[in-house]
Amino acid sequence: MSFLQSLLIAIEPQLVELCAVIVTALIGWLFTILRTHFKMQIEEKHERAIKKAAATGAKAAIRAGFKGLEAKTYMRRHVFESVPDAMAALRPKPLTFDNILESALGDRENAAPAMLINNMASGVNEVAHGELPSGGALR
Repeated sequence: MSFLQSLLIAIEPQLVELCAVIVTALIGWLFTILRTHFKMQIEEKHERAIKKAAATGAKAAIRAGFKGLEAKTYMRRHVFESVPDAMAALRPKPLTFDNILESALGDRENAAPAMLINNMASGVNEVAHGELPSGGALR
């Protein structure tokens, strides 16, 4: 038996242990990366859900004739009822949540007059051509 074979036999348990430590570290590192990736995806999903619920609540509040604080109160209730899991998961700070609501409400309030004008204009155009806005015809 040569010196090299004797040396390999003597250090084999340490080499196996070193390889096990390296593999364990790589698995841990991979797990951390995957956990971070999926956590970010879940947070983005919840954020989109909250913003969509705020936009829907703003639309409903405007249709109901609410403005300002009444509209935000309506929207706040709508968001909490629509996406409770997202609100519980993200727990947005009150100021952040108010900013989301104000943004959604501002977008809808600014868009509401333009949508009304566009709808009226298209209705007038259709009536001028002998059609009702609902698709029927004038008699």
